[in-house]
Amino acid sequence: MKKYLAALTVLLVVLCVSGTATAVSLNSGQLIGTYSGNDPSSDSKDLSGLESIVEAYLGAEDIDLDFYAKVDAPGSSTTEGSGSLSLTYSSENKSGTWTAGTAINLYSVKAGKGYALYWLDDAIASATWATENLTVGKKGNIPAISHLSTWIVKSDGGGSVEPTPDPVTAPTPEPATIALLGFGLIGLACVRRKFQN
Repeated sequence: MKKYLAALTVLLVVLCVSGTATAVSLNSGQLIGTYSGNDPSSDSKDLSGLESIVEAYLGAEDIDLDFYAKVDAPGSSTTEGSGSLSLTYSSENKSGTWTAGTAINLYSVKAGKGYALYWLDDAIASATWATENLTVGKKGNIPAISHLSTWIVKSDGGGSVEPTPDPVTAPTPEPATIALLGFGLIGLACVRRKFQN
């Protein structure tokens, strides 16, 4: 009986002390936020509103963005803009990868009635995308992508881009219920042993 009690105690300690859960995003870059409506994804659209969002997020001034390219789903290559952009799709058009002809600073994923903006601290030319931060309906269903748009910071923008540090993802502790269950089982084992003697 002592062996079983010792094994049960060790098992409970391992369960109570074991790891934590951390949220992982399928998107490259940092989520700036989600917005309703459509992103300003064309050469002719005014980018001042988008620039204000990025400036507020970065705590910087005078960010000057330039629209690079856009791909409409289910297409795989540039549908608008002067740059080269390609998309791949997986998981019912809810995630995939994108590749651009130059390093990108900002991209948006449009799906449903809104879009999500992502900032890339170190501008990169290839990354992953997902519609995981956008939901539709009362059940919060994740929609398929409508389009992906990209922007670059103009080199003559004059503003210094000092991105915020990566957000720290706090670990989620295991529930104390496991410990409570374990102590209850130990108590039952001790009571049973006492009545058997």
